[in-house]
Amino acid sequence: MQAMNKNLVICPGFQKCGTTALGEILDQQCDDVNVMSSLDCVHPKEIDFFCKGLQKHKNSKKTTGWYEKLMDDQKINLDASPNYTMKDSGFVAKKVRDYAADIKFIFLLRNPIDRAFSAYNHYMQELPRTASWGQWNSKKSFLYNFFTCDSFTKAGFYQDAICDYLKYFKKDQFLFIISERLGSEGHQKEWDKIFDFIGLDKFEVKDKYNIHKRKKPRKLGYNERVAVKDLYEDSVVLLRDLIEDDLEEWVDFKKSLKKSLKKSR
Repeated sequence: MQAMNKNLVICPGFQKCGTTALGEILDQQCDDVNVMSSLDCVHPKEIDFFCKGLQKHKNSKKTTGWYEKLMDDQKINLDASPNYTMKDSGFVAKKVRDYAADIKFIFLLRNPIDRAFSAYNHYMQELPRTASWGQWNSKKSFLYNFFTCDSFTKAGFYQDAICDYLKYFKKDQFLFIISERLGSEGHQKEWDKIFDFIGLDKFEVKDKYNIHKRKKPRKLGYNERVAVKDLYEDSVVLLRDLIEDDLEEWVDFKKSLKKSLKKSR
């Protein structure tokens, strides 16, 4: 028997696309949203309840009852766990579907080039704690790690994970938000989309979306950006068609997106 969703909204990522900032802002500025959290989790505000590895190990004592105790019946509950798209998204999507069929999802999407470099920068800044995260090598360059470590590469193929969720849920249960727009002067328009989608009264959001923006020791070089772009180019075109968004903020892909449109005519 499926559980009641209790006004549950899941933000399954993507990693380094702003899930933490989204949760922080709603937690600080909206009394009608309960951002689910627990000190039982490695990262308290990343519940990861439906993740495969955690189902086998840490979540052995974290039952559906434990999960629902983190909810508030009087509020919209937000589970913001980027691992839901990082770690076997097909498994996670099915586990969520087995739990409840009428859940809403907010997918945050960022230029995959910047997302990958942001992940690498995060790993570097958190050493030595991050040394055991995946198969990356802190003594090697960004490009070396990008092309040899799935932790930096795989997460940027957004359409793959979205398609995994589409096997179990309808597209109208998904809201796709381009992260760059939440950090722009027109950010309120994006927040209004979120409020409409989850059923909240609109309010003016203070522009604090970049509260978790990490300082980077340098910018990506031109050749680095091109190398990463070449890998993601076809994927971004597929994503554009899947979510029906022109992705105009992702200027690295402007030519390939325009070229693909001409071919389709």
